Amino acid sequence: TVKPASGNWDDGYEVRLDMNDDGDLDDDDDVIRIVGAIPEKLSYVDSTTTVITFSSLGTLMNSTGECFAIDSPTGKAFGRKLTVNSIGSTSIDVQSDINTNPVCP
Repeated sequence: TVKPASGNWDDGYEVRLDMNDDGDLDDDDDVIRIVGAIPEKLSYVDSTTTVITFSSLGTLMNSTGECFAIDSPTGKAFGRKLTVNSIGSTSIDVQSDINTNPVCP
């Protein structure tokens, strides 16, 4: 299970093994990895995702797909859209216009 730190993806995220398969991250769940905040030159501009849970087969549980739109607030880099589909496969799309924020469907 992947969940944003402090409820905000900008602050980083935690990857944990959900020991009781309830979809919630509890203090007794094993921590696999903790990732810190994203660099200040990047920001999430579109993501309603609050938690991502994968099955033992690598597919998303209780979801048909998730999307994160990441942009450069300085306008010096093209935005990216990261998509995780229902079978757990990921793709990254690069915006074609530096002046346009990436948008999730």
